[in-house]
Amino acid sequence: MSDWIQLRRGRPRGEDLILEEFQTAYQIFDTSASVPPLVLAIGNEEKRQFLKQACNAPIKPTGGITLRQLPWAILADCDLHNHSELLPLEPNPLAQRIRHPIHYVPQYIRQSLPQLPYYIYWQLLAPLSCVIILFARDFSDPDTLVGILSTWIRSSMTQTMEAPPRIVIVCDEVKSAQATLNLRLKTAVREALRSLQPSRTDHSSSLNSYCRKAFESIQLMPELDNRALGLHIHDLFSLRGIQDLNFSALHLKSLLGQAVQELNRSSESLFNVYDASRVRNPVPRDLAHHIVHCFEASKNSNLDAVSLVASALEFNAYPPGMHYFQPRRVFDRFYRAAICHAAQLLSFGDLPGQVHMRFIEIALQRKGASSARAHLRLLKHQDEWEHCHSEKTCLVCMAQRPSFVLSCMHRLCKPCATICARWSPRPGILSRCPLCGIRNERRIRLIPPTAGLRMLEISGNAQSKFTMMKFLTDLEHHIGMKGYALGQHFDLLAGSDIGTYLAHV
Repeated sequence: MSDWIQLRRGRPRGEDLILEEFQTAYQIFDTSASVPPLVLAIGNEEKRQFLKQACNAPIKPTGGITLRQLPWAILADCDLHNHSELLPLEPNPLAQRIRHPIHYVPQYIRQSLPQLPYYIYWQLLAPLSCVIILFARDFSDPDTLVGILSTWIRSSMTQTMEAPPRIVIVCDEVKSAQATLNLRLKTAVREALRSLQPSRTDHSSSLNSYCRKAFESIQLMPELDNRALGLHIHDLFSLRGIQDLNFSALHLKSLLGQAVQELNRSSESLFNVYDASRVRNPVPRDLAHHIVHCFEASKNSNLDAVSLVASALEFNAYPPGMHYFQPRRVFDRFYRAAICHAAQLLSFGDLPGQVHMRFIEIALQRKGASSARAHLRLLKHQDEWEHCHSEKTCLVCMAQRPSFVLSCMHRLCKPCATICARWSPRPGILSRCPLCGIRNERRIRLIPPTAGLRMLEISGNAQSKFTMMKFLTDLEHHIGMKGYALGQHFDLLAGSDIGTYLAHV
């Protein structure tokens, strides 16, 4: 158990609202199940009684969002709403605590700030959650519960959630509560629709569809125990599994961290797991033009350009460590627009359909395997490559500008050169072209992405030249790559006095 999120009031001249993120909370994922479901629990005293039984430990109020380990899930204990007023920032923050100013809050939330914690729960956690538990007896009246649900529905009116969570409400007199909830919820949703679409008069047909858009279902129960909760989790975990949206502990840990950062954007958009997965590997903006260059380079050959492009896109979509999202959704979200643009430029009307079909076939075939290895095997040593060249596009990934020219005059980008060198007979040395297989005699200088600026500064007078020569010889020995001149290991060489001469030689 560890505090994860706290909501604070900014300093008098600072931001109004601050979200504090405790990095130590993510350690819970290091010991959790390999693919843990995420569950939200929202309430007060009754919630704590339930958690005491579920966690087999006393539960104290935290006033924030706390991550707890259950035998079959990660539970987000939501307690932000139990503050009568927000506490100010502490003057000296602890280590491993990150402060995020909340720059944007929708107007309808600003008009009713008690709804802010529930808005945060929804934006931050709902897209990743299987089940959200609301303990009705912990709220002052039914209108509070209706306000929470209508806030969530309104947040989902203009956007689609990939896998809506199930809402489980623990309450008395389920039948009468169900009827009352339905009536009041319809009224609240109708009012929200009127504020969004004032010119429209008939909203009755939209009420149920908006509820289904936000929630998988709303289920009322008089009591909740571990067995009943386990059944709800199993149902939703299975549904999310069909959509390939059950994430490993490592991926869930990363996605929650990104969700905190996304919450602070000046936007009301729900956190999208597809977009979050591409933050560090964005789709190239000029992808359509790279695809056009690939078709132009191979037009006089017998290469299957459609399959090669589809394979390259799959290679781009599933780098090492990437969660396996449904290929159809990945293609539609990230690549369809670029392929359609390329089709217009090439006057190839059926290109999107052909690439789409091959992309899905290839992605399903390679599921669980290395996309990079499979793509390189498809490209490897085809004689047709000998006459296919492009100065504007790397013909391995078909998505980046080239950085290196090999002896065969094929051009590669830095990431592809790094990958090919990693799997070559001499690791780190790009000895053969991954396309035509011709031996490469040119030295390719590969710099790791984690490398900083490497500078060697040499200074001294003539009397110290032998000392400096010994130092440089020892340095070359420790680096251990005598096939390269010492200066090639540095981005910048500088020298003064006798060091000026040594830096140049």
